[in-house]
Amino acid sequence: MAIFSRRTIQRLINENALFLNKEQLENFIKKLNKGDLNFEWEIVLLNVFSKLGKVTYEPIFENSEKKIDILFSSENKDRFEFLAEITTVSDYFVERENPLGYLEDKLFEIEIKNNLPGNFEFEVRGNSAADTYLKKKQKLSIPNKTDFDKEVFDKDFKVFIIEILKEPHKSKIHHLKRKEIDLKITYSFNEITYSIIPSYKEILTLKDNTIWNTLLRKYKDQLKKVNYAGHLGIIICDGDCQSFKDISASWYGKTSGDVIRHFLRVKPKVSFVLMLYIKQPHNTRENHEIVCRIFKGINYDNNLENFFSYFQRNIEKLFPIPEQTAANALNFIKTSTANIGISFFGEGMASSDEIKISSRTLLDLLSGKITYEEFPEEYKNYLKRKASEGKLIDEIEIEKAPNEKDDDWLTIKFGEPDAAVSPFKIPNTNK
Repeated sequence: MAIFSRRTIQRLINENALFLNKEQLENFIKKLNKGDLNFEWEIVLLNVFSKLGKVTYEPIFENSEKKIDILFSSENKDRFEFLAEITTVSDYFVERENPLGYLEDKLFEIEIKNNLPGNFEFEVRGNSAADTYLKKKQKLSIPNKTDFDKEVFDKDFKVFIIEILKEPHKSKIHHLKRKEIDLKITYSFNEITYSIIPSYKEILTLKDNTIWNTLLRKYKDQLKKVNYAGHLGIIICDGDCQSFKDISASWYGKTSGDVIRHFLRVKPKVSFVLMLYIKQPHNTRENHEIVCRIFKGINYDNNLENFFSYFQRNIEKLFPIPEQTAANALNFIKTSTANIGISFFGEGMASSDEIKISSRTLLDLLSGKITYEEFPEEYKNYLKRKASEGKLIDEIEIEKAPNEKDDDWLTIKFGEPDAAVSPFKIPNTNK
């Protein structure tokens, strides 16, 4: 899938069918098959809460046409309820206003197309010191995406590329400075350079930022318009939002926690905000972790305290293990074939007469989905070596990977040299 494996999501769909109707399930399937992170988080959270009590998805309220994601009812002795909206928060709008991704992709495309031995880096200016002091939203000195080709990749830039192609082993600089554009592009060969970019995703004010806008929209457009007197909550999940990490790059910046606490102060009808994001492990042997933070409003009582304390303590038991962060999930969705999970392509282990490879990769080869040239070199080299030794496959085993990963391990074991494909030899005897 994306954040979680497709096998995990399918299991959760099957389990959630106990409290979702056919129309709701069909809508989930449609959205999930398109790689919608918001619905992926929803299917996971509905499943988690269903283990702790009764879940009603999109409950119907009198005199209201608004559909709220979840009505949760506890089933212990201290019965209580809450109504909550589930949503993802991303830097989509910030990135649309500051299309650095387009610049990076275009420069990388030029490198590959022209087979350049060096690489491109860039320096972008941002707000003035006065704007920063006034805490104005950071705007990078680059054009909108629609104007990039006209304003940046113009005839002067083409001359810059021609000069590079004449001397590809020599570093060069192209500085574009006019109107609201201040961009320096460096072609570097054998020099260590870094792109320099102002911290344009940093939160400068308690309002007018991605997290505040998301919370306010969910409250004003959804929760506020429902006739419900109990606890109201908003669950925000990481859809690739840098400020979720709750750190500020400067002394004057704000954190996600600052914004959420301010929101709860000015919207006292909201009892809590639950934040969830994925923490990347330090090495490949460890699993990704789900980080959970609960922010308490004025109406946050003992029932909610006990419930979410238990929720946080048992988060590893309640949630499936994530496969990747939201940022990596979005990149995977953009670059992968639809409805395909992460493969073990190229991974594995080998010993003298045994190799463990990706089951899906071998099937793709045998079915013609990939060519022999695309088959991983590590696999090809090992199999060629065994064939040159006159050895044939003796045994094949399939091993299911842990944590419902979207591939299996296929172990191929080789025997002694076989006369079917190798020269005859004198037998080993004691005579």
